[in-house]
Amino acid sequence: MIIAHRLSTVRTADRSITEVNQFIEETRQDVASGKFKEHFEQSHHYYLQDWQIDHLDDRVVSMHCLNYMFTGGAHANYGYQSQNYGAREGKAVALGLSDLFRPGSDWLEVMRPLLVKGLTEAGAEWVPKPGDKDYEENLSEEALSAFTIAPPGLTFYFGPYQFGPYARG
Repeated sequence: MIIAHRLSTVRTADRSITEVNQFIEETRQDVASGKFKEHFEQSHHYYLQDWQIDHLDDRVVSMHCLNYMFTGGAHANYGYQSQNYGAREGKAVALGLSDLFRPGSDWLEVMRPLLVKGLTEAGAEWVPKPGDKDYEENLSEEALSAFTIAPPGLTFYFGPYQFGPYARG
């Protein structure tokens, strides 16, 4: 059994980062204590959780995680998750995608064609089109929940099979 876990600790004078550091430390302790060991009893199983800090300033902390595991079968599998925090009154407040837009706006309807264009340009094989039965589900806020915030804009992370076969990455 191999369990790997890589985390970077956020160090800054800004007190709004305290919750982020606490989350990282709790996860580090979970791994060190063997919390995940029962899920990977057989020696050929592998689990990796790798957090990367994508942006850090006085107002925003944005990071994503690659969760990679092999539990037997034809190949390993992976997926992504993210944590985004904004500073509000000296505290870190978790941010979801909808928190970045004005309440009541059509932000998702505006964003979907941009995502379709980006997926097409990236060579995705299974790009949903308006009118497809799964268009709204595949481009819902839940399906877009792994994202990071940085000065160039938003970056979305998609797992295998979301927009193409595993072999396409």
